[in-house]
Amino acid sequence: MGGRTSGRIPLPRWGTLGTLATVVFMVAVSIHLYPGLPARVDSAEYDILRGSSDLPGWAVASILPAVTLTMVAVFSLVSVVGDRFHRALETPTPWSTRSLRRVVDLFSLLLALLLAALHVVTLYEVAGGGPSLPTDRIVALTLAAFLVGMGAIAPLLRAERPEETPAARWWEQARGWVGASIALVGVATGVMGLVLPDPTVAAYTVMLMGPAILVGCAVPFVGDREWKKEPRSGP
Repeated sequence: MGGRTSGRIPLPRWGTLGTLATVVFMVAVSIHLYPGLPARVDSAEYDILRGSSDLPGWAVASILPAVTLTMVAVFSLVSVVGDRFHRALETPTPWSTRSLRRVVDLFSLLLALLLAALHVVTLYEVAGGGPSLPTDRIVALTLAAFLVGMGAIAPLLRAERPEETPAARWWEQARGWVGASIALVGVATGVMGLVLPDPTVAAYTVMLMGPAILVGCAVPFVGDREWKKEPRSGP
């Protein structure tokens, strides 16, 4: 016998520690490469942004570490405020607190790794020591890896007691399809980033995330709908 779910939004402790470690790594890369950065950076010259933006070298070296550090504060704030909001309104969610914590931890770390990869690629490009593969292709492949990672994380979000409600039973059937749909968008992004003449076009596949998630969510509505039926209480 178990009680109702708490509906808590847990603080991503391990994700926060991993993200802070990533920030330290990004700062170390900035310090190492800073002497080789120009005083002013034209983003159009290095394909950092679509268009032209004149930035000081110190800004290029610090923007993404600052964004990543801000992400830690935002995630922590959302966890605290969200938890208090749910407790005040007594509106529990069907998610298992353990699985929700795991998903938030992994997502925050995955996002931090994406930003760290973009930071390293950008700084090496601006400092003149970039890899042989064009920066825009590396960025597209990094985004693809991020999406595939999100697809792997999504099915880890589980209901506390999937047998209790139709919504929980539906999600148990849908979560794998949702993850697979997101991962397929990531694979498409990677393929486009490798074969298209302009790899930055691959970034537009992010707009397919919404439809892909909806497709995954719709799969349990096709064919057998046993999840709608209440489980039998007796033998």
